[in-house]
Amino acid sequence: MISDPAYQGEEGEEVEQIKKKMKKKAKKAKKKSKKGGDREITVEELEEQQRKLRAALNLSTPSATDEEGEVVERSATPQWNEDGVGTPVGKPAKAKKKKKRKDSWVSEGIIVKIITKDLGKDYFKAKGVIEEVFDTYGVKVKLLKLGKKIKLDQSHLETVIPQVGREVLVLNGAYEGGRAVLDKMNVDKFTVDVTMRSGPFKGRSVRDIPYEDVSKLHCND
Repeated sequence: MISDPAYQGEEGEEVEQIKKKMKKKAKKAKKKSKKGGDREITVEELEEQQRKLRAALNLSTPSATDEEGEVVERSATPQWNEDGVGTPVGKPAKAKKKKKRKDSWVSEGIIVKIITKDLGKDYFKAKGVIEEVFDTYGVKVKLLKLGKKIKLDQSHLETVIPQVGREVLVLNGAYEGGRAVLDKMNVDKFTVDVTMRSGPFKGRSVRDIPYEDVSKLHCND
């Protein structure tokens, strides 16, 4: 039976009425065939009626009819979203919805690189660990080599991608907050492939996560 939300309301009632008529026609045709009367309605004719119904409702997913004329939905072929979070599309309505992206990506415990030149050459491209996040976009960073602590805005920083096999933190998207192991760097696409190591998706392989959505964890050092 059809379970698509688009069939709710007035359209849903119209669909049910048409389906009932199709079902009655199929049963009557079978009875007449047994009595030597008119011929039985073929599957092709029932499918043609069903196709007209879908065309009237602007539906594109292929479907079929069973022996009693009921509409049967065929499963959509799973595909990967373009954002590379590894979430299959075409799932049932109850499937987990994709988590919305945030403007803020900074998180405590990750390694970042300073990209602003305003602080001088000693700080430019220096790496540090975020010890504190405040006011959403502000962070306190402890520089790894200099040992100094400075306050910066996330616009002055960028993520750090470690070597393959090291641990990273996912900073945005559906897997935000999860720890993962870096499996591969896709240099031509500026993305990485990872295997989740924590949370409800532990053990799942995720492809093509953008560089800016993961960063090296300080515990790797």
